[in-house]
Amino acid sequence: RLLFPLQPERGRGGMLLIEKPQTPNPAWPARFVSRASFIACQGEQVEPTGQALAAAFAAGGWETVKSFHQSPPPPGTTWFNAGDWSLSTAEPSPTEIS
Repeated sequence: RLLFPLQPERGRGGMLLIEKPQTPNPAWPARFVSRASFIACQGEQVEPTGQALAAAFAAGGWETVKSFHQSPPPPGTTWFNAGDWSLSTAEPSPTEIS
C-alpha cells in the first residue's frame, strides 16, 4: 500500500491510497481517503501537470476514483491524466493487457 498526498501547487488535494493487486494487473486499486491541504516543502511541480491536477480537483469527482493506471485506462473513465500515469473511475480489470 502507498498512501500519499496528491495536490496541485495551489489549492486542496487529497490523500491517495494505491494498493498493489494480488495478481498481475496494469491497473491498481486506488482511491482518495480524504481531502487534504499541504504546504510544499521542496521542489516544484511540473506546471502543466499541476494545472491539470487543479482542474481535476475543481471539476470534482475525486471521490469516484477507483484505479491507478500506467497504461491508458478504459475510454471515458479518466479522472486525471499525468501523461505516463492516470487515475480512473473504472474498477481495475484483471483482463486489461499492458
